[in-house]
Formats: sequence, structure tokens, C-alpha cells
Amino acid sequence: MARDALNRRGVPFREVQVWDTPSNEELMKVSGADTVPTLTVGRTVQKGFEAGAFDRALDIAGYPKGLSPRKQAAPPLPENYVAPGAPPPAESKPAAKPQ
Repeated sequence: MARDALNRRGVPFREVQVWDTPSNEELMKVSGADTVPTLTVGRTVQKGFEAGAFDRALDIAGYPKGLSPRKQAAPPLPENYVAPGAPPPAESKPAAKPQ
């Protein structure tokens, strides 16, 4: 929802996916919490998605309304990513050697 709101507004943004300990630590450093999504605009930090709060932060920062919508997609999933609650991938067994 946050990505869609920023794309609709036409605002260029950098999306950071929080998949691992280092990216979670960076989020904590920037926002003081592990809440996602988190929007930072200058010194303003908006934790969690609320469309009105996102718009207010962008308005205060001087981002104009009515820019052309964007189509920035989500970053790719990291290698070996397993979604929360999904079963871990089965270990592959080495191929049998013919005799």
C-alpha cells in the first residue's frame, strides 16, 4: 500500500526490504522501531502506513501534488528467501551414481 501511494503521488523513492539482521538494524537506527513500512522524508519519520500521514509528510517537505504517476516495482526477493510461515525448502539429495 505504501509503494502504491508513493507511485500514485509520483514521488521518487528508494525502497529497502527488511529481510535480515543488518537491514533490520538499519531500520531501527533510522526510525527507532522495527515497524514497516516506515517512510523517512528529511527528518520526518512516519512509522506504519496511513495515507494521510504519508501525504502530510510529503507536503511539508515540499513535494508537489499532481506529478506523473510512477510504476516502481518491489525489489526482488533475496536469494534463498523463505516467506514467514512457509515450510523450509526440502534439501536436495545428491543424484544416485549408476552402477
